[in-house]
Amino acid sequence: SDWHHWSCVYNHERQQQIIYCDGELEACRQPANYQGTGNLYIGALKGTSAFFEGQLADLRIWKGVRTPQEIQDALNSRLTGNESGLLAYWPLDEGKGTTITDKTGNGNDGKITGAVWEKMEIPFEDAASSLNKPIEITVNGETEYIEIPSNSALNLIDDFYVRFKWGVAKIEKDDIKIKMKIRRS
Repeated sequence: SDWHHWSCVYNHERQQQIIYCDGELEACRQPANYQGTGNLYIGALKGTSAFFEGQLADLRIWKGVRTPQEIQDALNSRLTGNESGLLAYWPLDEGKGTTITDKTGNGNDGKITGAVWEKMEIPFEDAASSLNKPIEITVNGETEYIEIPSNSALNLIDDFYVRFKWGVAKIEKDDIKIKMKIRRS
């Protein structure tokens, strides 16, 4: 499969969502009625429906707006979990179980519903060689997702940046639609 680096930026001041694919601007919009509270669902839209099919690896949420250059500079890097401004980091290297652990120590652990662990080579330039574990989560597009419970340490009301690697067997550029939903509990 081909891996792509997706970055989603939310600029609170401008009320703007910006999406980059492999460091290139993909989409920009101004969402209506964004609340920024509730659980975070990865691989599902509208809570637990409209599911993503493919592989996910290395999910991160940062405080603040990332510039296009910062996004380019970090395309294929792994983190330690101690980086300044990092709110949550899930390298998805557990390899088993139904919990993904937030490596920042902020307690944003997530629950996996239905997805399976697979070993696969993922292109990274590692910050720490111990994090170089080629593991990711595969979701089937029908009933599988990851849920991160609402947590005060994960403030998604102000500026933030979400980054993840996404692999699919084949994708046509015109078919790309990425949505991240934060649902009020």
